[in-house]
Order: sequence, then C-alpha cells, then structure tokens
Amino acid sequence: MATLKDYFEADFRAAAVFQKLTDAGGTELRYGLDAVTGASFIAAYLSQSAKVYDVCIDLVQNHKEILKRVPGPKLQDGPGEKNLGVSLAQRPVFSKRIFIYMNHTLSADLEDSLRISASVAGLVVTIRAEQYKAQRELMESGGAVRH
Repeated sequence: MATLKDYFEADFRAAAVFQKLTDAGGTELRYGLDAVTGASFIAAYLSQSAKVYDVCIDLVQNHKEILKRVPGPKLQDGPGEKNLGVSLAQRPVFSKRIFIYMNHTLSADLEDSLRISASVAGLVVTIRAEQYKAQRELMESGGAVRH
C-alpha cells in the first residue's frame, strides 16, 4: 500500500523538472516545471509536525521568496533525445499553484483561513491528505472514486 509520500513522488514523475529545494524540519519543498505547459509550481510534503498550518501559510505568504531561491531550470535530455526549441534559460511563468501533501487534517477554521490567504495572494493551493490517499488507493484497486 502506497504512502502519501509515495504519491508525492509519483504525482510529479512526468514533470520536466522536480527539484528539491529544502528538506528540513519535516518539510520537503520542491520546485516543479510542468513538461506540457512549461509553467512552474511549488510542491511540499509535510510529515508529522505540530505547526502544519504555520508551514502552509508561510508557503502562501512567501512563495515569491521561495521562487527566488530556485536556480535557473535546466531541461535534461532523455536517453537518445535532444530538447530543441524554447530555451529554459529564463524563469518559466509561475502557474500560481502550490501542492501541499500532509499527513494531517486542518480544522475547518484553519482551512478557511488558508483559503482566504491563498485567494488574496492570487494562488491555488491544493491540499492532498489522508482523503486523497484513500481515494487514490480506491481508484488504483479498481473501486469507484467519490468526489
């Protein structure tokens, strides 16, 4: 049975770039570049921590600073291929997407607060927690997925 961390790794496997920025205090932060659209995103995996909400709100409020720490992306050639055309020397457009994988459930009040902060910042924050894990397991076992 897959863990939420396994899904964090698998969900972005098709990204052109999925590079680790930090891995400290139970938070793994990564920068991703969508292979189809070329837009960038931020993804975080939060393991057990008493300050999950603080980490989430920090990601929302400081996403521009996080993006400044990202070195210019380099698209790697795959086996037997060469990537030609658009240069990735300039920073890609930020998709305004932040994916947060957490082994926690935020209270309704904290979730509302995070939703408001994300909206004010013009971001879309996608939380993938235990319910996401359960739905993925059900889908992968051939069961019906509930929305």
